[in-house]
Amino acid sequence: MKKTLLNTLTIAIIFFARLANAQVGVGVPAGEIHPSAELEVKSTEKGFLLPRMTKAQRIAIGSPATGLIVYQIDGDVPNPAGLYYFDGLLWKNGIGAQGPVGPAGATGENGAVGPKGDIGLQGIKGDKGETGANGLPGAAGSKGDKGDKGDQGPAGTGISSGTSKNQLMYWNGSAWVTLNPGTNGQVLTVSDGDLIWKLIEGYGKPIKDIDGNAYGTVNIGNQQWMADNLKVTKYNDGTAIPNITDDMQWFQLSTGAWSYYNNDVTNNTKYGKLYNWYAVNKTSNSNKNVCPTGWHVPTDAEWTVLTEYLGGQSVAGGKMKEVGTTNWLSPNTEATNTSLFSALPGGGRFNEGIYYYGFGRSGNWWSSSEGDANDAWYRDLHVISGNAYRDVGSKGFGLSVRCIKD
Repeated sequence: MKKTLLNTLTIAIIFFARLANAQVGVGVPAGEIHPSAELEVKSTEKGFLLPRMTKAQRIAIGSPATGLIVYQIDGDVPNPAGLYYFDGLLWKNGIGAQGPVGPAGATGENGAVGPKGDIGLQGIKGDKGETGANGLPGAAGSKGDKGDKGDQGPAGTGISSGTSKNQLMYWNGSAWVTLNPGTNGQVLTVSDGDLIWKLIEGYGKPIKDIDGNAYGTVNIGNQQWMADNLKVTKYNDGTAIPNITDDMQWFQLSTGAWSYYNNDVTNNTKYGKLYNWYAVNKTSNSNKNVCPTGWHVPTDAEWTVLTEYLGGQSVAGGKMKEVGTTNWLSPNTEATNTSLFSALPGGGRFNEGIYYYGFGRSGNWWSSSEGDANDAWYRDLHVISGNAYRDVGSKGFGLSVRCIKD
């Protein structure tokens, strides 16, 4: 009996010694295990079974590790059943997130700028000197010669054919061009030989909402944006927007609502409020406007104009984020705030009403553009990236709002 126990113990020690220093194969001969694999499973009849759980159980996992993988056995429209992995910020459906690559497609649109090559034809402006020669007939000074000026009548017709008060006309070297009046805050500038109205880059005039909250503004390209997140509790016609704190009530909404992050009023001063999409989209709220008069929630296209002006989605986020780690967690990658947009990480609220952990890690802002019957477009900035991500999410999400001038 003692000899049998001794032999068994010896075999176990040898087995675990090999296991500690060798690769492991299931269904694979030891000599055929791929040299790059610590574990290789081979079968034509059975599969590899991951941990299975419900959506609620997945969300309840405390401090999940980056790369953690589970299989969710239930689901809904925004969170279907299937594989989920944790990317260090959020749970993502599927393996191998390709999301960030998508913005490269938007860069392709820059090819359209190619037609500006035609502006090279402005080189003909050298002939403008010949136009100056027309002054010679004027120099004749003879009243009889003035009769010849009647030939200039067609040009006179072009100048007087404006359709709006205060239109300007200028000669671009080959033809008269009509220039409509600019808007408040714009100045007349020259770009590639043409006259254009442009906002002066930098901070603009502060504005107030119907509640009396004051917001800084910033001019970026030809757009004027609020430099702070929206805090209003009413549409600009005075109609109240409900504050919904209960998770189930929030989940069942198909009308406008707002909340503080984590229902904590102290988050309002710096980060503003979180609104569902029904509050920001006029077709969903009886044509009401959540922004101050003369301002509106930006469309998906207007967000794209901003990110393209800042160099494209892959770098625009860093130029929009507030610098440092006072409000953003570390490392706040690529944050320069050269645009003065001063984006803050106000987090968000899931459509189920649960507040997710993005506070301090991500900032998310609605567009007024619908993605489909259940989702809408928004932009989000992350603590570990300089991207300005273009994402689509449930209309029931609670996200921040930045308004843009009409």
